[in-house]
Amino acid sequence: ESECRVYGRKSSASVHSDTDVLAQSNDAISLNVNTSANSYGGHYRKCANCVWNNCLIVSGNDTNATAKASSKVNVKLEFNETHKIYDYVLQVSGVHLTEYKPTLKLIKPSGEKIDLSFNQKNSFELDSSIGSIYYLEIDSSLDTSNSGGCCSDTKTINSQIDINVLKAPILYSKGMTNPYILQGKATFEFNNVAAILLNDKLHCSAVAISKKTLLTAAHCLYGYEVQLKNMTVDFSPNIAIPSHKRFLVESFEYPQEAAGSFRYNPDSYKDDIGVIHLKESVNNITFQDLHTGSPSWNYILGNRIELSFVGYGISDINAQELINGIKRSASWHINHLEGRKVYFKPRGKNTCYGDSGGPAFIKQGDEYLLAAITSGGDEKCTRGFETRVDSYLPWINSRVKN
Repeated sequence: ESECRVYGRKSSASVHSDTDVLAQSNDAISLNVNTSANSYGGHYRKCANCVWNNCLIVSGNDTNATAKASSKVNVKLEFNETHKIYDYVLQVSGVHLTEYKPTLKLIKPSGEKIDLSFNQKNSFELDSSIGSIYYLEIDSSLDTSNSGGCCSDTKTINSQIDINVLKAPILYSKGMTNPYILQGKATFEFNNVAAILLNDKLHCSAVAISKKTLLTAAHCLYGYEVQLKNMTVDFSPNIAIPSHKRFLVESFEYPQEAAGSFRYNPDSYKDDIGVIHLKESVNNITFQDLHTGSPSWNYILGNRIELSFVGYGISDINAQELINGIKRSASWHINHLEGRKVYFKPRGKNTCYGDSGGPAFIKQGDEYLLAAITSGGDEKCTRGFETRVDSYLPWINSRVKN
């Protein structure tokens, strides 16, 4: 304390720390992390003599204040038996309202630590094997220090952090049966065939049937509802060299009717068909008519009539570097009919990873008819199956938007 009379200020420090859970589900959590540290330095004076409460021969003295504040959060991510064997990605994003930001670290099951950048949307592939555990460490520690009676050192972290475990784009999912055009040829035809992208990564293929409606496979949509805002459509022949604008997806739908009608089954791929609606119209593309059952599938099978398959998937399953995102086509005939599906097992070419949801056309005269949608196949892409369009005509037509 100052001698003779009150002078200056005492040093002081204060801290605040709290974390709120804003929302939580099995696959996501949003946190609000608040931390602040304040240091106010002080000053006092000593006097050789006091005359009428005034100092003679003054000696000034500064005092120092320090503050340490910390909010630390550990988020545990565990895959248990309730999770289906899909591939997942961890997506971490945030909004910071102050100059200072927390540090983020992802700890893998192996113990390896990965530093995440708070300013960027971080996305990492996860091992979804039962029992796999990841930890996300969030640290919003602050140190402040101030000396003297003038000013202060104040630091604040106020951030919202969103953590989501999302199904990976299908092309990057090893645990699903997903098609591609094996040994297909790059094509500039079929300008109504498009790539579906998730966060700018190839996800599936699709075909436009009106200015705002595309047909695709249900398994390209099922479980991706929370990623709708990250889904776009690109009609370019090569998505790495876009020649068309990308269109935002407004909504999508796949069969979910009650028993006795159409209902997509993610285990058997029954009723594997869906529609995508765009936010704005696509112009200057060709819309093929839908196959209505003529010629019949028995006639197509019996006469070994080839279908033209189109998609954006990889072209060589044995290649060391998977080249995808190029529109390719190839033709072969079907080998079997069963219910609302057609099956094929061509030699040396097939559909596989990345072509899911792409079309199979049948040529009638000089025109193409949209006959089927690529659905699935085996892991080595030696056989595959398609969902017939003619089996779903009323369902499709009632959902077309122009």
